[in-house]
Amino acid sequence: MTSPDELDHGVGARLRELRTLRGLSTRTLADLSGVSQPTLSNIENGRTLPSIRYLYALAEALGTGPGALLPPNDNSTQPGGHQLTGEDEEIDNPVHMELLFAASDSPLEAYLIQQAAGYRDPRQFGHPGEDLIHILDGAVTLVFGSKRMWLRHGDTVRLNGAVPHSFTTGPDAGVRALIVTCRLPSIDNSDKSLLV
Repeated sequence: MTSPDELDHGVGARLRELRTLRGLSTRTLADLSGVSQPTLSNIENGRTLPSIRYLYALAEALGTGPGALLPPNDNSTQPGGHQLTGEDEEIDNPVHMELLFAASDSPLEAYLIQQAAGYRDPRQFGHPGEDLIHILDGAVTLVFGSKRMWLRHGDTVRLNGAVPHSFTTGPDAGVRALIVTCRLPSIDNSDKSLLV
């Protein structure tokens, strides 16, 4: 497993490498991703990690998946890859995200997400492809476009990742969920339905 310090610098180095490879300035990437230029600079310099929303926004702006921004793992096909607790200027309560699987030759990414009680992301975000979300422990409100769905232990939902979505936990309990993302544009992005 990658140590937190290695991850801070690894994400920043990968981000800078991909940004430079694509010929983008930090200002251009900030504009494309919606991440402020000072935050982008802090991420690239290893002073902070991006939140999940920022990780997805940066990856999408760079034309890749979030797993491509994480440093290489000794064996990315095995569980226990990277732990990412990122920062977001708009969220007080961070999310703990562990990348379980991502490979450059696969459209699949698997994450273990943990959010504490009282977590609320003020902005929804979308990404290409589909998500399969399985609640391992706790409960959460899934905000999907204009819809809200209460999910609790054992519930599984499949959704169009392009439709903006977010999680909100209640004041008394957090949530632990497995999220599998397929980055291929396998469904019509105009389909705003929740695929249960």
